[in-house]
Amino acid sequence: MPPKSLPPLPRPPPSYARVVRLGALEWVGIPLLALLPLLSLANLLGPSEDHLAAETPGALAVNLTHPSRLRHQGTGELVVAVTNTGTQAAQDLVVSLDEAYLSRFLGAETTPAPSAIVAGRVRVPLPPLAPGERASVRVRLEADDWGRLPGWVELGGAGQAAPTRLAFSTLVLP
Repeated sequence: MPPKSLPPLPRPPPSYARVVRLGALEWVGIPLLALLPLLSLANLLGPSEDHLAAETPGALAVNLTHPSRLRHQGTGELVVAVTNTGTQAAQDLVVSLDEAYLSRFLGAETTPAPSAIVAGRVRVPLPPLAPGERASVRVRLEADDWGRLPGWVELGGAGQAAPTRLAFSTLVLP
C-alpha cells in the first residue's frame, strides 16, 4: 500500500507591521497607573492627620487635630482641645461640630457625649475652665463615604460675640 500523502501546507499569512496606537488619555494614564504603587509604598496614600489652631477674643486657645486623609472603612480621630489662656475662668463653653460632616462617617462616637443637635450643629458642652486648664472633645470616626468631606468646628460661649470657627476637610480614598 502506497504511503498517504499529507495535504499541502497553507500559505503563510501576509506580513504586517505591528504598531501600538494609543490616544492622548492612554499616554497619560499609563504613567499614572505605574505611579500608584510607588505612592502607596511611600505611604502617600495612607492615613494622615492635620493640625489647626486659633485664638478667641476671650483668651481661649483652640487646637484641632483631624484626619486629613483616610482610607474607606478606616478609622481616625478628631480632637478639639480648648485651653484657657486668660486670667479669668471660662464658663458656658460649647464646642459645635458640623452635623453634615459627621453624618458621612459610620458610628461617630463623641467623648464627652453631645447635649443636643441644633440647626446642623452637634453641641458638646465643656466644663468650666480655670486659667491654664484644658478640656478636649474627641470624636472617633470610621470612614463610610469616599471623596473630599468638608467640615467645621466652632467654639462658642458666654461673653463671645461670635463663635470661633475652624474649617477643615478629610479626603477619603477607596
